[in-house]
Amino acid sequence: MKKMNSILALLIAAPLLCSTTVWAKDKNEVKLPTLVNETYEEVLVSVPQLKQYKLTSVEQEDDRFELILQGEEKGQHRSATIKIDEKSGDLVLFTHISSVEQSQKQPSDEIAKERATKFLKEIWDEKFHRYQFTDVKPANINFYYVVEKGEDVIEEIDVQRGGKRVVFTSPNDGEPILSVLVEASGEIYSVEEGEIFNVSKLDEKVKQTAQRLLEAVPEMKEETYHISRSDNRNSKWFKGPHMSLERDVIRYVSESSNKVKLIFINNRTGELTGFSLLKEREKSNNPITKEAAKEKAAHFIQQVMKDSDKYKFVGSRERVLGDGYVEIEVGFTTPLPEYINFVKHLKISVDQDGKIAGATTGVEEANSDFQEYHDEGGPR
Repeated sequence: MKKMNSILALLIAAPLLCSTTVWAKDKNEVKLPTLVNETYEEVLVSVPQLKQYKLTSVEQEDDRFELILQGEEKGQHRSATIKIDEKSGDLVLFTHISSVEQSQKQPSDEIAKERATKFLKEIWDEKFHRYQFTDVKPANINFYYVVEKGEDVIEEIDVQRGGKRVVFTSPNDGEPILSVLVEASGEIYSVEEGEIFNVSKLDEKVKQTAQRLLEAVPEMKEETYHISRSDNRNSKWFKGPHMSLERDVIRYVSESSNKVKLIFINNRTGELTGFSLLKEREKSNNPITKEAAKEKAAHFIQQVMKDSDKYKFVGSRERVLGDGYVEIEVGFTTPLPEYINFVKHLKISVDQDGKIAGATTGVEEANSDFQEYHDEGGPR
């Protein structure tokens, strides 16, 4: 049997791992296009701390270059991702993890707006003059880092920090919105472009799936969700089966509470591709068994997935999270009609109290050894 492909479906709005053309990891050996290099240098000037980091990876995805930098202080887990358009030299994505300490502090609206405006003016130069400030609101900054506890033992540490999201828009048709996350310290956590999405045109299949999920997992209910669309249908990196579920996705993101909620739904099929509920965890005195978790996960599929009878159980495993907290991950597969040699692999997380805590999906070859994946822990 063939071992499973190590492509992972990511839930956080993060850079895609579908790049190609890996360049030399030594900055002195990297030859960046002129416009890309100019913007990269401008980012280093605007965020001087990055000059202390090591450039560990430069990759190209279509006409965009992605640069990864890592802090070298042990245990700090500092890093930055910079994505730049080769043709225009525009910064299209920036993320900087400068601290992994938990914090709910937030900057004032005035400081958030001031720091976001200053950063964009420095990086975008004349282009930024086409934009105007639109909104500032509280936001949660969430990510995780990995700690190796020993041979084959990896612990994922979730981090939640407070911040403010500052939004800029242009009156010109076709211009993307600019979204900037500012931390309590005034540091820029992230900058990204986004499309203005007309929620009134949301497909009925997508709405129905979201509603079924909210009914199945009451903790996911929220007064408001920010809804956006990630459309990669024209990208050559999404043509094959492995990225087919990520080709055209509707994202629901809640930022109005301390429990950040994320929902991902395939815009073409209306099928749920993933969701996550980030919350505080406490160890249970009577943790759920794998068999009971399997029953909970199967019931969730019946509640949420349209063709629930086509999902086949393939295995389960324990996942050790922060502070020794354990979740049971239960795996199911279902056929992919457009790719007969591949299947969708749905992994449902059940917490120690028997509550559904999240789900992710991936595409794997139909003859993959799914039992081995779950027995051995699979790729992380």
